[in-house]
Amino acid sequence: MPSIKKRLLLFSLILLLVARGCTPQNPSSSETSSEINGLKIYTTQEGIYHITAQELGWPELPSKLSLTLRGEPQPFWITKETHPPTLYFYAPEPDNPYTTYAIFILTPENGNQSRPTETYHPAETSARTTYTAHLRLEENISYQPLALENPWLGQRIIAPQTLTLPITLHKVASGPGSLQVRLWGKTQASAEPDHHIQLTLNGEPIANQTWDGQAPQIISAPIPENTLTTGENTLEITAPGDTEAPVDMIFLDWVEIAYPRQSQASNDTLRFEGGDTPLRLTGFGTTPVIYDVTAPEKAQRLVSADAVPDDPTFTGEAGHRYLAIGPGGYLSPDQISPLTRTPDLTSPTQGADYLAIGPAHLLTPLEPLLSHRQDQNLTTLAIPAAAIYDQFGDGFPDPVAIRNFLRYANQSWESVPQYVLLVGDATYDPKGHQFSTEGHLLPTLPIDTLHGGQTGSDVPLAQLDAPKTPGPT
Repeated sequence: MPSIKKRLLLFSLILLLVARGCTPQNPSSSETSSEINGLKIYTTQEGIYHITAQELGWPELPSKLSLTLRGEPQPFWITKETHPPTLYFYAPEPDNPYTTYAIFILTPENGNQSRPTETYHPAETSARTTYTAHLRLEENISYQPLALENPWLGQRIIAPQTLTLPITLHKVASGPGSLQVRLWGKTQASAEPDHHIQLTLNGEPIANQTWDGQAPQIISAPIPENTLTTGENTLEITAPGDTEAPVDMIFLDWVEIAYPRQSQASNDTLRFEGGDTPLRLTGFGTTPVIYDVTAPEKAQRLVSADAVPDDPTFTGEAGHRYLAIGPGGYLSPDQISPLTRTPDLTSPTQGADYLAIGPAHLLTPLEPLLSHRQDQNLTTLAIPAAAIYDQFGDGFPDPVAIRNFLRYANQSWESVPQYVLLVGDATYDPKGHQFSTEGHLLPTLPIDTLHGGQTGSDVPLAQLDAPKTPGPT
């Protein structure tokens, strides 16, 4: 066992500014499944994705596959009756703070068989033709580090000012709705209240609220019947400036609206929730396939057990979320790239005194430095960051993967690292809300400071006793 002294990692942190990064590319179609240990599949929006063996660069779809997201097995379906055979899976909306993608790992061994397709019986009773749809609008254009829960916010409002926000709705039906607006009050003063906001929707006043302090506030309001219309609607967010505070500054975070909508597909896709009465699904070219996506890891694929017209009825379970998909509603992955399994960082026979971690294209210029360290009787190892992400972070470019790796190396390698060199610049904007992501080469962890709010720091990477997250994948 390594001594306690050897387990102490001394970090030498060097940030090298560079101008560009690397974009994953699709593997060559000439590669076979035996030559590919696994693939990363990148998605950017919620939906049902389809992909063929040829698009994966494989000669065929194996009978067993492993599909995971953040280390959790995900259901998939393979249709052998179609030509070519096709793999289907559900992808949720991406939610990682370091990338705009959801990244799935697909490997052709030690996996599961295709999830069976379930059947449903269309309702024979009369069906409703409207349901409650949900729309969320969020614009991340302003970084406010003091807003710790969510430092990326939208437009700024300084009283007295009115912010006009267009909201486009599709196939609006008759009936009431509801609105939620999340705001963050930036300023605070001795006067109470600090902030005053009025909401008007299509000329109809619907909310009037005050609050105090540098804090978030969610304003909820009912929308009267016949207020909304198909097409463009106008939400006005007004700070009248009538508080006693010297300055009333507010940032918009997001807007959510629930409204009655006709159950007619758009782009061969319809999102809806189950209820007590059947819903008629219209606007599809052919009878759609229905997916229950309430719990992504337990998603189900449903087809009608009976011969039905092109506008079937479906009841589902109350509170469950469903996607009805026609042939034109399936999505294709944004990128596909092979997993980086070299070097094998999970091998306990690995070891080095001095590690250099960074993008592959920055490691080659480090060879003179590594040679110099070897002359100082230090063993060295250059590690592509992608290998750490894929083996310790489920494919995500997450700094927690770096900490997971360092913890593992400290506990399991024959030769425990003493020095770590981090190569590449980091940014507080890794998703490119305000700036290009080309200069973001190696992520760092955010910490909350007493007076400055959130800021980036490499110190947590060395805190190997922090709560453990999933290890090697």
